[in-house]
Amino acid sequence: MTPTSNLLESLRKETGDLHEALHMHPLLEPLHRGAISHAQYGRILNAFYIAYSVMEGSRTVDATRFEEMDVLTLLEADHRTHGVTIPFVPRTNYPAVENFSALIGYLYVKEGSGLGGQVISKHLARELGLEAGVTNRFFAGNGKETGTNWRKFLAFLHESEARVDTVRAVRQAKASFAAVRLACDHVWAGESQ
Repeated sequence: MTPTSNLLESLRKETGDLHEALHMHPLLEPLHRGAISHAQYGRILNAFYIAYSVMEGSRTVDATRFEEMDVLTLLEADHRTHGVTIPFVPRTNYPAVENFSALIGYLYVKEGSGLGGQVISKHLARELGLEAGVTNRFFAGNGKETGTNWRKFLAFLHESEARVDTVRAVRQAKASFAAVRLACDHVWAGESQ
């Protein structure tokens, strides 16, 4: 087992339940099964915009040797394309991404979401007729390059592992999954009122 697989396994093992729970969230369920309406899609875009605004806004460090997805730009483009108003972003207790280990934990969630986005994009194409990279930018992410970009992230993880505090990285990854859940809860609660 390589050092990278130790860190990667820790991240997967420690966050797996949080990740799986998102698939069951009532707001996100239409992304994974059955029909989805344009209105539901708009609310889902709002939840991800809130989550990533919070997480990106907490950053004080960048990955200088790794090219990340610019998720907020993709989300803003989808909002414009679908005429969805950018939501108010509430304050949260999301921990600052203030060191390299925290950045690795955050990027694990952010970059990993691109893999799931590929499956979701196919569902959105079938259900809503959305075209990846045109009318669906966020979930389409890096499109056909998604797998390659994930492998680049894993290589970055490998070359950086000696500098990573696994406990801190896992804590940030957990907080990142929790931030997405809280944003979904916030949007879902607004629907229920």
